[in-house]
Amino acid sequence: MRDIFRKLASALHPDRETDAQQRKVKTALMQKANQAYAANDLLALLNCNCRSSRSTPAISRTPVPSA
Repeated sequence: MRDIFRKLASALHPDRETDAQQRKVKTALMQKANQAYAANDLLALLNCNCRSSRSTPAISRTPVPSA
């Protein structure tokens, strides 16, 4: 879960955004991601990832290898 949060935080961090409108959006999403991580809520954290981007998610959807 920590790795997921770190990748998401890197993509959502508002200080990396130059557009003021997008910075506001990313600030709100980052706050939700922080709350989800603090609550150990993986589903909410992944939901932040879905909301964070329209085309490129912070966390890729790599298939899990089958055993």
